[in-house]
Amino acid sequence: SDTNSLHFEYVQKHFPVLRHVKEFILSYKMGVRKPHPKIFEEAVRRAGTSAAKTLFADDRREIIDAASRMGFHAFQFTDTDSFKKHLFETGLLE
Repeated sequence: SDTNSLHFEYVQKHFPVLRHVKEFILSYKMGVRKPHPKIFEEAVRRAGTSAAKTLFADDRREIIDAASRMGFHAFQFTDTDSFKKHLFETGLLE
């Protein structure tokens, strides 16, 4: 996430759904922001997979384009219903 430590602390406190996320790749800890390739490379390294086997979602078109160029299945998040529909259509959610 492109964030700083204060913002991330706020988000964690106010969005309890984040308790279900195992790991975070944070720009302020990585020293680079999306769409720098280092962010994407670290994500697949930690997940033990490849870009081709990874769904990447973001709300910013330029980030989606960068992820696509790196081989990710990239989806632009606009709203929850569209995201759920996309997950169903790709078979990632049943």
